[in-house]
Amino acid sequence: GTSSPPVEFAETQSKPDLEVLDYSSKAEEYGRYIVGRVRNNTNHEYGYVQVEINLYDKDGDIVGSTLDNINNLGAGQTWKFKALIMNDDAVKFQIKDVTGF
Repeated sequence: GTSSPPVEFAETQSKPDLEVLDYSSKAEEYGRYIVGRVRNNTNHEYGYVQVEINLYDKDGDIVGSTLDNINNLGAGQTWKFKALIMNDDAVKFQIKDVTGF
């Protein structure tokens, strides 16, 4: 019999339990914010979820941080976060961590 060539396993890209879908900075009348969306990819509810963001000045030095949090993010739900930027020097930001329990 003819043997068929071996088939490669499909790469399963495991998604993080709490996935940052997108984010951007946004200026409003009373301040600047970092807004974005975090999705709960698990099949259980998180009682608490927090996103931590580091803020950097034009030289790339860290000048502060900000965060937002939410209670009771259900399975498969998406949370729209909005974190206030307090530092006027901050021109760049990086999402440092998303934690939940």
